Amino acid sequence: MQVTFTQHAIQRLQQRLNITVPQNTRVNIAPLFTKSHSYINPRTDRKVSAWVSKDAQKKCVLIVDTLTSAVVTVYLEINPKTGKKCPYCAMCYAKLATNTH
Repeated sequence: MQVTFTQHAIQRLQQRLNITVPQNTRVNIAPLFTKSHSYINPRTDRKVSAWVSKDAQKKCVLIVDTLTSAVVTVYLEINPKTGKKCPYCAMCYAKLATNTH
């Protein structure tokens, strides 16, 4: 899946994972991420898909706008500000587990 990253997603990757992604560059996320599920974002009314990391040691979720193929935000398994587990991240991994059986 070829995607670009919004400025917000670039900032989140830098802040949360210390990963730098160039803006306006298409990146294939398929080798490192797998699609969990799609849904309509209730705030934007746009279809998005959740892509979960294949790396069990660094669980994170990329939210991709389906129309633009742009990563709009990034969630980590553990919230770096609070140290607590992210319920949304856990739900995305749970949906992936139920979709593969």
